Amino acid sequence: IPCVPWQSQTSGHEAPDDYEESSGVLIFKRGEERKDISIKIIPDDKVEGDENFFVTLSTPQGPNDPILGKNCVTEITIIDISFPGCFMFEHQTITIPETKPCVILVKRRNGADDTCCVNYTTIDGTAQAGVDYEQTSGTLSFKSQETEKEIVINLVNTRSSDRNATFTVMLSTPTNGSTIDTNANTCLVVISNDPEYARAAKIAQDAISKHLNFISLGSSTWAGQFAEAMTIGGDLDQGSEATTGDYVMHFFSFMWKVLFAIIPPTDICSGWATFWVALACVGLVTMIVGELASMWGCMVGLPDFSVAVTIVALGTSLPDTFASKFAVIFSPDADAAITNVTGSNSVNVFLGLGLPWLIATIYHASTNTVYITPPGSVGFAVAIFSPLALLALLFLVFRRFYFGAELGGDRNMAQLSGLFLVTLWLTFLGIILSQ
Repeated sequence: IPCVPWQSQTSGHEAPDDYEESSGVLIFKRGEERKDISIKIIPDDKVEGDENFFVTLSTPQGPNDPILGKNCVTEITIIDISFPGCFMFEHQTITIPETKPCVILVKRRNGADDTCCVNYTTIDGTAQAGVDYEQTSGTLSFKSQETEKEIVINLVNTRSSDRNATFTVMLSTPTNGSTIDTNANTCLVVISNDPEYARAAKIAQDAISKHLNFISLGSSTWAGQFAEAMTIGGDLDQGSEATTGDYVMHFFSFMWKVLFAIIPPTDICSGWATFWVALACVGLVTMIVGELASMWGCMVGLPDFSVAVTIVALGTSLPDTFASKFAVIFSPDADAAITNVTGSNSVNVFLGLGLPWLIATIYHASTNTVYITPPGSVGFAVAIFSPLALLALLFLVFRRFYFGAELGGDRNMAQLSGLFLVTLWLTFLGIILSQ
């Protein structure tokens, strides 16, 4: 009966504290092809990154001299599911009488694992520090599973009976993976015995917060957009830290950045103006690229079909390529990258071809003329494209079953996979252009 020793190992020399270090021997009976290894994971409430350890198989023993396969070491990732929480004020506006200290409650929601801290400070409004209240700042330290803390601010000159003033308390700099709710990171303190004044201050604060939260989603002025377009990285202070690549990209993209700075800011018409004007600009750029490519093809003697499947196709698809690249970087799986490409091609085929065809058909039907478009070489192109596309899909399926993922994996294999897909594209171009 063959048996295989196994043992868990950490990636460093320290003793494991996230799992129980284990070892054992797997004994395979006759006809048995699979055995499971069980290792206990030790839960905790610490906020830490994902951690890895390994399980290794040693030289097997038994009749017929069994040997180890190539996959004799497996890496196990312990995913951190701790939730340090989100800090916020219980109330965004509070009203206090002039004779009592100000007590503000800070809450920690959506988790309370591990020790986390958050800073707070007071900001003058119509109330002045030292005149109406004591300037206060500090750090609130929340222990594990602690969800509430109080900030106490003393008022000055409490004998005044006709004072109406406001100041703000703001949270900042959370630690240990915790966050701050941007919709509740400030608290307006109203010092007043007048309920009407307090009510007016609360309405004004709510309106300001709503506006600030909205414009934080994007730009708010044309001047800001042009300033961002004309500076490297959109930052006036980045010039001294910019690399050579930053300068090169700024040089080549300067005209386009300034041109698209005319797109309305996002706080105009609730963002709809930004959407429609940006969409029109994308269509304009596509038209310009198509016309320039057609002119260049005419000058060098290339037919429109050859220009369309090379320069125009490449120019209109490169944005999808970069979008897929960022989707791969910022997404935990390949779904976003692949669906981005397939979704883009679906729009090109169904909307990019279908909508102009519909408009042309309606126009010719209204003018009692016949709408006929010669097929040209499109049938041959589709006949070549279809098997190559099917081959690319089968290749992704092959990677899924053999390597466990459509993208990534071993660097050498990833490069070979990319080379294979580029070869399919070059094959398509070679056959199409050689007809």
